[in-house]
Amino acid sequence: SAPYGTPLLVGSPTIPDFKADGISIYKIVIRDIDNHACQDSVFTQISFCPTPKVVVSKTFISTNILSDASHNAVYRIDVENIGNETGAYSLMDDPGFDDDISIKTAYYTTTVPFKTGAALLGTGPWNLLNNVSIPAGAKHSYNVVINFNINLNAHSSGDNQYTACNISPSRGQALFNRALLDGDNDGFFESIDTACADIPVLDVVKELLEV
Repeated sequence: SAPYGTPLLVGSPTIPDFKADGISIYKIVIRDIDNHACQDSVFTQISFCPTPKVVVSKTFISTNILSDASHNAVYRIDVENIGNETGAYSLMDDPGFDDDISIKTAYYTTTVPFKTGAALLGTGPWNLLNNVSIPAGAKHSYNVVINFNINLNAHSSGDNQYTACNISPSRGQALFNRALLDGDNDGFFESIDTACADIPVLDVVKELLEV
């Protein structure tokens, strides 16, 4: 029982969840709290429950070499709300490159309203944005640009062996990178996508032909 005008919460310990399957029919009995003989009832069939569903996808776009012999790798991250209610999410970018690749700088740009992007400090993982509101049917895109060097020489920081991406990429391979999305801001990543790409690795041999 509840005072007149008080909403009833479905899914509480005493009132179980309705099945939003468009098939199950529920009878709701309404009784006058002052006169139990006075009652009415309604039937309802729930076709769906409004709920957000936020997912992420990651794509490798390109890599190019710069005049200082460093490289730029560009990734795109798309976040979509394929549910039917406004949701919120937090997004992280997590590079896991070959250990002979060292990250120098990074930044991102985005289409999120009223946001433009920012520099990314350190070598990752990076929190891009937190608690971002996204309407049903909307998509937010991010471009992540990472500048890096590769060094296969002896005494470099890695194992001096370039490891290419394989069919099932994993950390420590080439330009492996993950996008991690917390779709309900509960501290857990519900949606993860990976991208991995190789870069040309050239060995230069210098030989003295004549003195």
